[in-house]
Amino acid sequence: MINASDRTIRIGGYVLTDGSGKRARLPDIELKPGELHMLVADASPEQGPQHLPFRISSTGDTLVLGNAHGFAVERLDIPVLGINATLQRFPNGRGELMVCEHPSPALDNGAACAAPAASKQPKAPRQD
Repeated sequence: MINASDRTIRIGGYVLTDGSGKRARLPDIELKPGELHMLVADASPEQGPQHLPFRISSTGDTLVLGNAHGFAVERLDIPVLGINATLQRFPNGRGELMVCEHPSPALDNGAACAAPAASKQPKAPRQD
């Protein structure tokens, strides 16, 4: 999730709903303009507030972002996606949605779908 506006927004109270009707209330945090907040649709909310209680179906799905008043702010109709394929906006969260074979969690999407440079890959968590 990216704040593509020119002002800070508080996402607490917003709700993500999938095509089956499962809902996830977003954490009460502020996002500055351009700031990212990663959410993981893995049906494992016990792993923490970034983990949603549903998965996005690889055969296509719908996600609706609703505000605190219950109004839909954005609706995404997600097409069939292959392994490691993502749906991203180019340039970096602001343009049209496109299927991309190069996921970029915790990184800017850039101007077009391309593999992130090796120097920009997120570091793996320490195992000690």
